[in-house]
Parts: sequence; C-alpha cells; structure tokens
Amino acid sequence: MPTTNINNDIDLYKSLTPTVFKKIDVSDVNVYPFNAHKSWTVYSGSATSSCLPLNAIYTDTTYLPALGTELTFNDLKNIDDSLQSVTYFSVNRLFYKCKTDIYFTLGPSKLENTNKRLYNNASILSFPYNKVGDGIKNRSFELTTVTRSININLKSTRYGDIYDSNINTGSIISDVKFYEGFNEYFDISRINKNTEYDPYFITGSISFSNGINTTDGTQQPIGYCASFNGSGSYIIHKDSIPGNYDRATNYAISFFISASNAGTNVQNIITKKPESVTRTPYSITLTTDKKIQFAAISATYNAKSDFIDFTKSAYVAVTSSTAVSSSWNHVVCQKSGSYLQIYLNGVLQSNTLHTSLNTTNSNFGQIDCVGNTYVGGWVDPLNTLNNFVGKLDEVRVYNKSLTSTEIGYLTNRSETGSMLQTNVVGNIFEQNGIAVISSPNYLYDNILQTPYTASYKSTVQRNELSVLVKVGSGDFNLSLNPSLIQDDGISYQPYISSSNFHPYVTTIGLYDDSGNLVAVSKLANPIQKRNDVDINFLIQLDLDNNITTGNLW
Repeated sequence: MPTTNINNDIDLYKSLTPTVFKKIDVSDVNVYPFNAHKSWTVYSGSATSSCLPLNAIYTDTTYLPALGTELTFNDLKNIDDSLQSVTYFSVNRLFYKCKTDIYFTLGPSKLENTNKRLYNNASILSFPYNKVGDGIKNRSFELTTVTRSININLKSTRYGDIYDSNINTGSIISDVKFYEGFNEYFDISRINKNTEYDPYFITGSISFSNGINTTDGTQQPIGYCASFNGSGSYIIHKDSIPGNYDRATNYAISFFISASNAGTNVQNIITKKPESVTRTPYSITLTTDKKIQFAAISATYNAKSDFIDFTKSAYVAVTSSTAVSSSWNHVVCQKSGSYLQIYLNGVLQSNTLHTSLNTTNSNFGQIDCVGNTYVGGWVDPLNTLNNFVGKLDEVRVYNKSLTSTEIGYLTNRSETGSMLQTNVVGNIFEQNGIAVISSPNYLYDNILQTPYTASYKSTVQRNELSVLVKVGSGDFNLSLNPSLIQDDGISYQPYISSSNFHPYVTTIGLYDDSGNLVAVSKLANPIQKRNDVDINFLIQLDLDNNITTGNLW
C-alpha cells in the first residue's frame, strides 16, 4: 500500500491508502473470434441507423458540359455530398448491360432465377461493412413504408430479388414468351441497331418517350414507350419468341397503343412473317379508320405434289368494332381454337369462328411461320408506306389464349395495378452490402424520402474478450471511501484496516495504460471479499473489432 499524507482540519497524519489499480497479467487476457448471426433494423432519419440512404439518377454522359464552363448538368447531390448521377453509374456495373449479354454482370450467381434491371432512377440503402460481414442473407431484407397513402411492404427472395408483397401475384400471367416494355431505352445504348442477327434491332428511326400514365393517383407516366414516326421499325429475331404459332396451337398478343391519324394506308402494328413468303400466323394492323385488324395468312399445301404452293394463300381476319385514339388503349389479339378474337380495353370486340383454322380442315394451309416479328414497320427503310405512326407499349406474346380475367389484369393501369406484370422492384447485392430499389412504376421513386423501417440479417465476425481478474486474499481489503479514511486516525481508520472489516465486491472496472475506463462489469450479487481466500473473476464481453491484448488494469 502506498503511504499518503492526508490533511484535514483536525490533524496531519500518515496513514495507508487502499490500492485502486491492479495490473492484469497479459496471459489472463484473451480474444476469441467467432461468427454471430445478427439481425439489424434501420429507421429513416435516425442518426444511429448505421445506413446510408442514396438516390441515383441516369445521366447521358455524351452530353456532359465541357470542363471549365459554367454549365451545370444534373448536379443533384446525396446527403453524403455525392452526385446522384455518379452514384447511378457506380451501381450500374452490378446490373445487366444489354439484353444480348445478360451474364456480363456482378452480383447474384443464379442469374437465370434473378430479375436484374436498373431503370432511370433508383433508391439505394448502403449498409456498413462491419454489419454486412459475410454478406446479407438474401431472404432477410424487408422495408415497410407508406407513400401516397399506399402501404409498401418490400421483401427479398432467396435469389436476391426485392418484391412488393402487397402486389397480388395471382394477377401475374405465367408463361409469357416475349415481353418488351421499352422501359430501359432512356439509354438507347441498351438496344442494338441495324444488326439483323441480334435478338432485337431497329431499322430507320424510333424514339422513346414517356409511357402509359396511370388512371388513378397522380396519373404520371410509367416507364417509357416506343414512338414511331412512320420511318422505322423494331424487329424481333425469330429465335427470340419461342413456342409454336400454327393451326394446332393458341396464342395471344397483348399491347398498348396510342394511334395518330391513320392516313390513307393500312399500318403495320405487329406481324410475324418471313420476308419472301406469305405464311403469317398473326398480322395486326391499323386500318385507315383507326380500327384494329387481326389476320392469319396461310400458304396452301398440295398433298398430291407434297409441296407448299406459296402463290395460293388463304386469308382470315377480324376487325374491331371500335376505333382506337391518340389516348392509350389496350389491345389483345388472340387465336383460341378456331376463333380469332380482339379485346379492346378489356372488352371483347370480335369473336369470329373460322373453320379453316380447325386442324381437321386441310383446306387452310400452313401458318407455322418461323420468320421475324416486325413491330411498327418493315425491314426495308425505303418502303415506309405501311409503317405505323403512333406509340406502342407493354408488348407481350403468349403461346396460349387468355381468359377475360387475365386480359383484365393486363389492362389494369392503376398505381398498384398489374399492368407491369411483376412484383419485383429491385435487388439485394449481398456481398456489396446494398439494396437497390428501381422500378418503372413511379410509386417506388424516392421511396427513401418517406418514413421507412428496414431490416436484414447477416453473419458477422465478433470477438469475445476474456479477462481473468485475480483478487488475492490481501488485495482490496480496505474501503475506498475517502470519508472513512479522512478522519483523525482514531475513529474509523483502525476499524477499516482491522480483521473485522469485510468489504463487498459489486463492480469491476477495466482500464487501459492511460487510465481510461474501457469496460465495467456489474456483478449480479455482491461478493464478500475475504482476507483469507483468493477470488477469481472471469469477465467476458463481445467486441465488434479485434484488439491487441495489451496492458489492462
């Protein structure tokens, strides 16, 4: 015990002051790493949420202002002072670059089960590395919020897709053979041009503008659409629409159309045909009075000579009873058995039986065309008389006929409707520690500006600090209370230094070499300190980071 002079109003005396610190042997301090399965919750606006919310927006880098000029271009910033346009391209590398090269990407490994699309803007949650650890568990992410009085409840799948669980999946029609919503062509580099061997290519001129608007809520556009001016066409390679389209099978073509003045010529909307023959399983055109016409054209088969006579063909067609307009209209043209049907805005317009389409009737020849599908025009840019003038959106091809209920799902344009035919609104990138929410539906834009609660799970490494505190029989047998020892040396001091005094241990503090308190351990019950027995205390606590086992007191 060190000797200390204690001065009070009564007397000056020499007395013993109890030891406050005791050095802990290095061998009694150990760190054991272990994996912990943790759950994390993030609250919007919380200073302790340990999550960085970011917005990202697409910028056409070909039109950036020159350095040194006073021009500004999309200089919106995030709360960490990062540019939203730069943020967009930093996450863009995680997504598909082009429809023709879908495997050139980072992120989830099960690409065939993952819907990865980054649209023209995104909301991003970036989680800190020390909480992501070995990676976010794909199925663990959730986010709930309310926007425009609509409840949003996002969850994630085992493959890393983020979906809105409030969307009725029963309204999503299965087995679509082809889909094009034109929602990615704010960046036209994502589509190939003038290359007829690519799955999708453009001839002539097509632009992409705001798509279909919703019918309720704020009634804003959803994504983009293709705008045809009569000089271009969008061509789908024959191998990009699988399935059979012949007399023995059913099929349906669904799309939204906004038609300008039809003029004096019939305009091609969607037609599947070879370039050199007439055989056509579906030809959808706009008549001069802006009505939808749906036709099938066959090449006659001559059984005696066992060849197809392409000079002789049969033509069957139906026409809608109502004309379309420059506002958006939904159309379904389908072959159902021997019937050709046209639905306009969910209402059956034509349901015509053509016995020649019956498979037992050999008078109607083959229509099993293996040619390309031409949307809005023809492959020859010099022959544009029958090209379409207007807009198309949400084009789908099914190798089956649809029920009136299913057609109603495709027609639904409400903010929470099923027009987009998906509940996927983003992706979890488990190794990168980010959640990206991006959808053509404006309902999910700037979702992080709303009061939200998010949560996820991860496996992180933690370190168990184990400290063995040895208290010998002769240690700490005096009280540390100054009021007991600052007396006249007669009233209290002989008592607290005698064998009759038995203090209790209730709290143990760990200090570093600089005297900083690094940990406090509270005992569940006080333990009496005896002067004839050694006592050991084992203190264990979990640390986020590893430490070096230096000096502790």
